[in-house]
Amino acid sequence: MCLSNINTKESETSYNELSPQNNKRNIVIAVVTCGDRLQETLTMIKSALMFTNSKIHFIILSEGQHKNSFNEKLSEWQSLLKSRFTYKVMSLIFPTDNALEWRKLFKPCAAQRLFLPSVLSDVDSLLYVDTDTLFLSPVERVWDHFNLMNSSQIAALAPEHEDPNVGWYNRFARHPYYGKLGVNSGVMLMNLTRMRAFKWVEYVIPIYKKYKLKITWGDQDIINIIFHFHPDKLYIYSCRYNYRPDHCMYMNVCKQVETKGIVVLHGSRGFFHSEKQPVFQSIYKAFEEFQLGNDLYYDFYLPLETYVELATETNYKVSKDIETVKSADLSNNETGLDRVKKMFILDEFENVSPEVSSILQVGCMSIFTGALYGGVLSSRTAYMDFMRNNQASVFRDHLEAKKKLQDKVTLSFGKGAFRWAWRLSLFSTTYMTVNTTISVYRGKFGILEHTVAGATAGLLYKFPTGPRAWVVGTILGSILGTIAGTVTYGLLTLTGSSWDEVRYWQYKWKENRSDQYKEAIDSQKHKDELYLSHNAKAKEAGKGLTDIDIDENVELKK
Repeated sequence: MCLSNINTKESETSYNELSPQNNKRNIVIAVVTCGDRLQETLTMIKSALMFTNSKIHFIILSEGQHKNSFNEKLSEWQSLLKSRFTYKVMSLIFPTDNALEWRKLFKPCAAQRLFLPSVLSDVDSLLYVDTDTLFLSPVERVWDHFNLMNSSQIAALAPEHEDPNVGWYNRFARHPYYGKLGVNSGVMLMNLTRMRAFKWVEYVIPIYKKYKLKITWGDQDIINIIFHFHPDKLYIYSCRYNYRPDHCMYMNVCKQVETKGIVVLHGSRGFFHSEKQPVFQSIYKAFEEFQLGNDLYYDFYLPLETYVELATETNYKVSKDIETVKSADLSNNETGLDRVKKMFILDEFENVSPEVSSILQVGCMSIFTGALYGGVLSSRTAYMDFMRNNQASVFRDHLEAKKKLQDKVTLSFGKGAFRWAWRLSLFSTTYMTVNTTISVYRGKFGILEHTVAGATAGLLYKFPTGPRAWVVGTILGSILGTIAGTVTYGLLTLTGSSWDEVRYWQYKWKENRSDQYKEAIDSQKHKDELYLSHNAKAKEAGKGLTDIDIDENVELKK
């Protein structure tokens, strides 16, 4: 992987073609930050300043605990860059009704963007970006799309996905959304004057009340719902203005970046801090370490080139132009055994791989299904036998008869549940493990692994009963496996999907469920009287439980 020098003159020429009045731009960038996003936000601001020739005004809406840190660092940068930018740090402002609920919607503070038209009443237009974004090109390239919007359009966004086969909204959303694939709200041009005339905020609250039980991605879903009913109000720019890991999870689906380059890189879902996509992590590291005022080539571009070259386990190649990402298979030297070993290695957060996660899910579901089926079946048989065998029995009273019946049924339920649970779990887990392992080893999905997995599972299932049963179990298992493989392969072919994509969406659903669970636990602990009392007393000594949590997170990231 080879990177060339960043040619700022060429960049200036290219974006000037879009808007000849570059000296009259009044660029405003807004960002909302909470929790541990301080450093990420500063890195985003730094990336915007590195390539621009225009003066930028930053509006940072943040928690009070971060205000001093922002003021200190941004004042330092202002002196260093001779006031090439201005900034304003504001407190978060949510509707007085259900303010806490809005604050916790999806991600902490993310819903603040929904109320920017009313919060920033003196601002005409702005570019809103998530904290986990980086500008790989002059910010003017995004800003100049205001000149391409017609008089009725109030905002600009990029599509959520390019490929309907792996899109989220068209496959899973339970609410209306924009267009065929929905839009992603991480990089959003907002004409606040037009949004106020449209009465944007008056749409937000009623829509949330109506769809609150059906939305998954919080404020982004609300934005999709609004533009579903008012598509003429939205301007769409390409995925190169909001390039995310989803665009190159399996192959590059954002074709424009191959010739025109990436303008904004969006490391959504923590990919800037994860080894799941090493190039995203490497690019973020180069921006984070660069000091404003230093030489852009020697202190930014050369380290970036080194970091990207070290990211060998990735599906990307960064071209000679920093803005262009091309899909490439960099794992040609990786053997099937290497892939199998990698499947059983925990990631940096001690999470299992998507393949192992699928195996565990099948095993758990088999235990539950087998226990339920076996328990009900055995308890029903026990009930019928008891009624048939005790028609002439004499009991002291009806309570004794009911007790003995209950004991018999309960014991039978337990025995039947255990017997069917371990059998079904053994068969299903063996089948899934062999199937997945062979598929990973071969590097592709086919019917062969299902046939072998079925034969292996059938053999193990009949193993205690002797050689003749082994043969029968192997033959029957291979037949069932071949049928299952043929059906699965046919369905994937018809839908245009791959088995890797199925595992990915299962894993993504699991991660999202885990995040929601952790957020629910975190919100509940702040209502606990013991927690609040202990925290109050601890803060008298200079540190509370919340501060301890933050310190631990910082240490983990280091």
